[in-house]
Amino acid sequence: MTRLASGEALNVETLSRTDPSELVDLFVEFNRTTERLRRSHEELQGKAAELSAELAEKKEELRLKSRLATIGEMASAVAHEVRNPLGAIELYASMLESDLRHLPQQAALASKILSGVKTLESTVQNLLAFTSAPPIETKLVDLAAVVTEAYSLAIPDSGCGIELEAEFRPRPLEAKVDPNQMQCALINILQNAAQAMPDGGKLTIEGGIVGGKRRKTFIQMTDSGPGIPEEVLGRMFNPFFSTKRNGLGLGLSLAQRIVECHEGTISAVNAPPMGACFRIELPAA
Repeated sequence: MTRLASGEALNVETLSRTDPSELVDLFVEFNRTTERLRRSHEELQGKAAELSAELAEKKEELRLKSRLATIGEMASAVAHEVRNPLGAIELYASMLESDLRHLPQQAALASKILSGVKTLESTVQNLLAFTSAPPIETKLVDLAAVVTEAYSLAIPDSGCGIELEAEFRPRPLEAKVDPNQMQCALINILQNAAQAMPDGGKLTIEGGIVGGKRRKTFIQMTDSGPGIPEEVLGRMFNPFFSTKRNGLGLGLSLAQRIVECHEGTISAVNAPPMGACFRIELPAA
């Protein structure tokens, strides 16, 4: 191939002195180099887009953590201010209920006061649980047993007219989780499903393992309720978002935090023809 002298430009005059076969080789090499550069440029663009998306996600996480830290400080202050008088009210209401045993009507009023205090105490506990990172102590357990126990706690023995269909494969369905915390997350989801079917319906719970090398253990809960409205679907895991009149909006947010502390994911979709489907995926044991 004809070599270009030092500093000689690749122009028409130079090409005219080049052997035709060498000229073909030159253009082939030029095209190859151009193609390599194009591919490299596309790869770099793709990586830049991925990094930008990851950066935006990290910024959103930092913003959320900052908000949660602020809420946590407020919750701690509220808890200290509210808990002491609540404890006193609960004690006196309990004593009053006991003293009024011979007066059923008055005793019922004292019982209502006591019930209201316990509701407030539960609200404070939920707020504190959400704003502080839940302590996770994992161990190898049968996830199917955790789900079964959560169902018995979330839904009364009568079942409220709910037909349960459960299938877990393999058995035992092993996962490394904190059974108490995971049970708390499942109870919140199952109570949501029961509330979506006030007149009864069908609840299907499935559990298994999916994936190849990076296997996941999953639990999927599908109800036969009316489903999730589109305007709610993207917000239902947001803290303090609730469609219930007296709801605090922390149940599903707390469930999400617990699952994420286990390095898992939780999602919700509508399950045609009717109903909602919640799915939890955790690293397989």
